Amino acid sequence: MVTRHLDLGCGPTPRNPYGRDEAHGIDIAVPAGLDGRFFRRANLAVEPIPHPDSSLDSVSAFDFFEHVPRLLATPDGRGTRFPFVELDRCVDDETRLRRHGEAPAASVQRMANQVEFRRPQ
Repeated sequence: MVTRHLDLGCGPTPRNPYGRDEAHGIDIAVPAGLDGRFFRRANLAVEPIPHPDSSLDSVSAFDFFEHVPRLLATPDGRGTRFPFVELDRCVDDETRLRRHGEAPAASVQRMANQVEFRRPQ
């Protein structure tokens, strides 16, 4: 069975910290020339991760969380959303996506100190 890793907010180069057979990426824009089988576009501040349940072996998010806006207007302009607070949805998505295996890996580089997050199994 082919193993798959997903890197959230990866820009043009998805990381593959667990050495899976395939490295997939998601970002707010798809860089030109990347293979659509391995790279998808999504605004994860407001959209779910566009992969089916149990389709991945691991997920990472390096230098992603600090780019999620703290505040957004709703599409109709009459309300307010708090995407950073809503990131629980993103964490639930990554749990839904993983077949088994490693805990998700994440790091936040632009804080006072580097912080690593690992959600308990």
